[in-house]
Amino acid sequence: MGKIRAFLALNASEEAQSRIFEIRNELADIRSDIKWEPKDKFHVTLKFLGDVDETLLKNLTEDLRYELNGFGSFEITYKKLGCFPNMRMPKVVWIGAEDNDKKIFALNKTIEAKTKSYNFENESNRFHPHVTLGRVKGMRGINEVTELMESLEFDIIKDTASGVYVIKSTLQKSGSVYEVIDKIIL
Repeated sequence: MGKIRAFLALNASEEAQSRIFEIRNELADIRSDIKWEPKDKFHVTLKFLGDVDETLLKNLTEDLRYELNGFGSFEITYKKLGCFPNMRMPKVVWIGAEDNDKKIFALNKTIEAKTKSYNFENESNRFHPHVTLGRVKGMRGINEVTELMESLEFDIIKDTASGVYVIKSTLQKSGSVYEVIDKIIL
């Protein structure tokens, strides 16, 4: 077994993906230098693992399956548009994800602790649950997109987080290709 590039995530349901895609499309109607993500890639990254040995990944997944046993599914809402690092200098366009009981933060904390025991670095940035809608590649149309983001009104999107997905990410010239290789039921 070799190494694969992988991450752990909550995948948006097909219904949530479709609703998020409608919002993304409104933003994408503006001609801009943003590479918009396809709807089948809409997810909340809990932990990016990078290049990881497949055997180690299997062991980590089994440990997480044990650790998260009984965690329980929870309602998640997608709302509020934003950019990293901020709206004045956007690099990533996103829609935020949250839940009333902060279970998404508890889930992230549990995963961070378990991956640290496998010698993965803790994330240096504060965890900010979101779905990436697009990545800024240049400045054409960016002001128009951020202006629309500030005025765009939409109903919050409710979804259920029922599992942590182990996702393989293969880099290609056209962009990354994702493949779900395991699911840890919550």
